[in-house]
Amino acid sequence: MKIKFPVIDEEMYWRPPTKKGKCVLCGCRPKDGVFIAVDGGALVGTKHNAKMSDKLIGFLHIMIHDHNRTKGKWGIEVVDSSKNGQFEFYFCSSKCMRKFFNAMVDEFERVTEL
Repeated sequence: MKIKFPVIDEEMYWRPPTKKGKCVLCGCRPKDGVFIAVDGGALVGTKHNAKMSDKLIGFLHIMIHDHNRTKGKWGIEVVDSSKNGQFEFYFCSSKCMRKFFNAMVDEFERVTEL
């Protein structure tokens, strides 16, 4: 399965898990509604009083941090400009999650020519 990066961009929106959620890799919907989730983001406030804000955008990049790089791309955008600073990926199994992360690294190596 070919994954298109970024997986989440400014046109998409973070949604809390529901029984209608789908695995980001294989698209299946577990009958019991239980997923493995990888999430990230930022909240406004303090540790004990935080909330989402429409003033934030979320991102997840895999990149080469080399100021002297002149050849090839710098990396890949996995999440780019996610609304409210939040993103979450659902997986039906650790097997699908592993395939997704492997696909990210494969795409990173492909575009950066490493």
